[in-house]
Amino acid sequence: VLTTPDDPSRAVFEGLRALKDVCAVQPAEVAVVVHATTLATNTLIEGNGAKAALITTEGFRDILEMRKETRYDDYDLAIEFPPPLVPRRLCREVKERVLADGGVRVPLDDDDARSVLWDLKDTGIEALAVCLIHASANPAHEERIGELAAEVL
Repeated sequence: VLTTPDDPSRAVFEGLRALKDVCAVQPAEVAVVVHATTLATNTLIEGNGAKAALITTEGFRDILEMRKETRYDDYDLAIEFPPPLVPRRLCREVKERVLADGGVRVPLDDDDARSVLWDLKDTGIEALAVCLIHASANPAHEERIGELAAEVL
């Protein structure tokens, strides 16, 4: 069934209903449900998502601009990419650094993070991505920014 952008779960239930009605399969006979949607892909293509901001580790503000794409044509040096999901003017850095092993080299500065969040609040953002380097090894700084964002935004 087609994606239902207003409520993605609606398509899931429509698909299950179709499975039951069209294929005469009863819910008890279903062992696994695999769901996929074009919602995110459509948002990328159409560029109509929420007004989003990005907070990243100091020194990584331009990570979205510096992307590399090899799916289109490896040898086209003049390839034009779609604009990033977050424009550069809404990308911000915070002072912090987590190492690959999860150790903390530079602790998160709460005052700096609050200042960044207050600055973003004035832009009218609707969504916030927090993507700090090596957060998969130690998410404490991302979690703290989430707490601060809940206060400020």
